[in-house]
Amino acid sequence: MEQMEQNSNVSLIIKLLQETTTLSAVSNFLKDKGLHHSASSWEQLRSERLLPALDKHQLDIKDLINFLRTSEEYGRQHVFLYKCLSEDKISELLNKERIQRVLAEIELLDILKEPKILEQPVSPTIVDIRFENNVNGSLKGIVIKIIESRISEKFVGERIDADDTINRTYKKVRERVVNVITLRVNGDLEIRIASQESKSYKNNVDSIWGLIGDIFPRSYFSEIYLNRVKDYLWKNRCTLNDVIKFSSITQRNDVGTIIKAATGSQSENLFDDVGANDCMETFSNHDAHCETHNIWFKIIQGESIPSNEIHTVISGELNEFAITPHSSEENYEYVISQLRKFNS
Repeated sequence: MEQMEQNSNVSLIIKLLQETTTLSAVSNFLKDKGLHHSASSWEQLRSERLLPALDKHQLDIKDLINFLRTSEEYGRQHVFLYKCLSEDKISELLNKERIQRVLAEIELLDILKEPKILEQPVSPTIVDIRFENNVNGSLKGIVIKIIESRISEKFVGERIDADDTINRTYKKVRERVVNVITLRVNGDLEIRIASQESKSYKNNVDSIWGLIGDIFPRSYFSEIYLNRVKDYLWKNRCTLNDVIKFSSITQRNDVGTIIKAATGSQSENLFDDVGANDCMETFSNHDAHCETHNIWFKIIQGESIPSNEIHTVISGELNEFAITPHSSEENYEYVISQLRKFNS
């Protein structure tokens, strides 16, 4: 029975990897472990590389779980930032005995030992809770992962009947999404919600606080506002040219007037345009403040991180930003470290 469950988990993990990452990424994962890795298709990778490596115990299912974590937990997310209100509360929240006691009370103690592998649960479900360490072995923080199913409508086509009635057809699409909550040892908490069509994430945030409230009580935290980040980016837009590319900016003045400037293409930097820069500068001098930034963290010559340009949008709620593409853990950590620096 246990072997059948493991085989089922392996099949599902491979299916989820196919949905969340690339063939070459899994191949590189195997290569890094010194295993046979070349494959021209997912079926070949599964039958000739992954399954034989697991059967020969050259690869453990935990290796696949960890790789799935790094593949699906970063990027294409709206991130909401919070700060624990006191040092005493941070110590309390990170206490392993307390975590174990709370999880036992809410019948989630098992996933502290081994995560659940779920595809599309009926309702949002906590599937993974883990303590993470830094390279030197010190505690980095606690991670909670929530899997949910979202249903959206996809336009299929339209038909015009004889009486000129237009009939449009939509198909319901069910999507598996991953939300991640991280509490760091310094008391910073991040709620990372998978991106969606709706611009408002308030209901999503409220739902997540409802799920994790026994583990991380909402009353222990306050929002980290990103106003200083927006102001810093604006004031230092020219000196940041080697690090950041600006695609668009929105400013609002005290009477509610809004001005937005945007580049003509993704490759351009907004403030290389003298006219756009001067226009926004003039408006800024009349009691205006930055409301949104649409930026790219650039590849830095001689540095391995970021490994590619990272599209980041700072808008929405005062404690919200978004990373629009899938991302690696290293690239995500780079972005959030930069935002913390700009916000200090």
